[in-house]
Amino acid sequence: MNAFKNDKSLIQKYPGAYSNIRIAFGLSFLTARVIMWLPRIMDFNRIIAIMISTSEEISSQAALGATFAAATVLTLMQQYWAFLVIRGLLSGPKKAPVKNE
Repeated sequence: MNAFKNDKSLIQKYPGAYSNIRIAFGLSFLTARVIMWLPRIMDFNRIIAIMISTSEEISSQAALGATFAAATVLTLMQQYWAFLVIRGLLSGPKKAPVKNE
């Protein structure tokens, strides 16, 4: 995927390969980062929340809270990227801009 993004002329030379790679990337991203990730991170955050509520040490609560916040922010970022991937997949094949020389 990055090879095509870095060299736009490859998109013009191999449009079929580019389309197939976009679809494969999109589906693998959605599988790994949405379908597989969400149930696990929700369970992880639930466990962290329980540990925060049962911990008596402020330092433990702070560290666990930072972990919870980081996991939540990363998950929100992945959901945004998933939105962009879905939008890209639904927009259809992309064509490289033609350079006028």
